[in-house]
Amino acid sequence: MSYSPCDYMDDVNAALNVDVDDEDVSVSADAALAEIERLQAIEKAHKAAPATTMERMLYLVGPIGDHLDWDNDGPVSRDLFVWAADASEAVKLWREYYDLSDDEDSSEACIGITDKVRVFEVPIMPNAATSTAIKWDDIYVYGATITERVEI
Repeated sequence: MSYSPCDYMDDVNAALNVDVDDEDVSVSADAALAEIERLQAIEKAHKAAPATTMERMLYLVGPIGDHLDWDNDGPVSRDLFVWAADASEAVKLWREYYDLSDDEDSSEACIGITDKVRVFEVPIMPNAATSTAIKWDDIYVYGATITERVEI
């Protein structure tokens, strides 16, 4: 079966959702061009927008090695994923989750308050992104407390 120019135009108009029942071809052409321009403007705005426009990011928070708890099997992980506005808020939520003591005599009192913890900012992929592995080089790592953060 051959594919004619008329068939091609019918398919293009159908894809653009353009009504071609009008006898004046310029009306259909104007509608098709307006739809193409609208789609191009959306694509341009989408490309210009940052990859993530979220108020919250996903962070992985965990203590630095010398602050790890140990049991008979070795180190006990206190790593935790949290949604937070920034790395400092992530540390605060992490401390609340593990109910770390604020008692000055406790060894937990300083973790995340004066002693920094590691905070990894997990990249959020845009909807149109293809599946891929994320290299550690592409992840921002902070040494953070509940009041400050510095990129490592």
